[in-house]
Amino acid sequence: MMITHAQPDRAAGRRARLRIVCPAYPTFNIYSRQAKVMTALGPVCIATAVQDIPGWDAEVIDENNYRRGPKDEAGKPDHGAMQRVRPADVVGLYGGLTSTIPRLFEIARIYKALGVRTVAGGHHFVEDNAEQALRSGVDVVVLGEGEKTIADLLACFDTNGDLSEVRGIAFLQNGEVVRTPAREPIMAFDEFPIPDFSVVRHARLKFYPVTGVRGCGMNCEFCTVKGKPRFASPQRVMEQFASIYEKWGGTIFFIVDDLFGQNRSDALRLCAMLRDYQRQAGVRFYITVQIRLDKARDDELLEAMHEAGINILAIGFESPI
Repeated sequence: MMITHAQPDRAAGRRARLRIVCPAYPTFNIYSRQAKVMTALGPVCIATAVQDIPGWDAEVIDENNYRRGPKDEAGKPDHGAMQRVRPADVVGLYGGLTSTIPRLFEIARIYKALGVRTVAGGHHFVEDNAEQALRSGVDVVVLGEGEKTIADLLACFDTNGDLSEVRGIAFLQNGEVVRTPAREPIMAFDEFPIPDFSVVRHARLKFYPVTGVRGCGMNCEFCTVKGKPRFASPQRVMEQFASIYEKWGGTIFFIVDDLFGQNRSDALRLCAMLRDYQRQAGVRFYITVQIRLDKARDDELLEAMHEAGINILAIGFESPI
């Protein structure tokens, strides 16, 4: 499928820009308080990876943590004004929560009317949900992890290439949904840069998200996070903490992994690294993790977590099973 699209005029020498938007939550929810001082990690990871693509720049606009930019009459970010002042060539839309999807489609239609390509991804977009997005202002849906897919997709856009050659996406062709072959799960996390929170614009960050696991082996029927867990090394996770503290002075963290301690030995190693780093740096971190209640029986792990600065445990009671 050959793709053509009207694009904003680029000033001579200007890099192409990917803007990733996190849609606003519709009502109060469990994330509302933190959202005002935090941001989603997935879009930051994608934007950071795009920064390394020759000729491309990237930024994240989180509508839930949006303070200094232009706003419309309803008090929401004014995407038309942003597009006039700082035009994006491609807009990514983060579908991490199903409750934000109506707003995601609204934003997609705004940019579509301005002639901008739109791409959506996130946990909401399993294959069964892709078609609705493609008929609601989204040009391409990324199915699964995005770091490698976005690089291939932007290269395809640059050359007006064939979307069917990009793995892990869905798009419309002659009114029908086309799904390309899935990508293999990412295993070598060290090949990607440490998340760079300077890509988040118009926001004030106080809580910083960190991750060390993708997937979850529990396979709960009500959860979209499934599959065999893949673990980054404890060193890689520690680099995230150190980078945030040393670059932005952050000391309050949320480890966003669904189940801290899935790999017990790695969790103990990470806790020891965090303990030693804080002692050497003369700083105290405040860390929240998500964990199962049965870890309360593991005295060694609990002591290691305490020494690491883990002082808030989020325990999910989604199911009595």
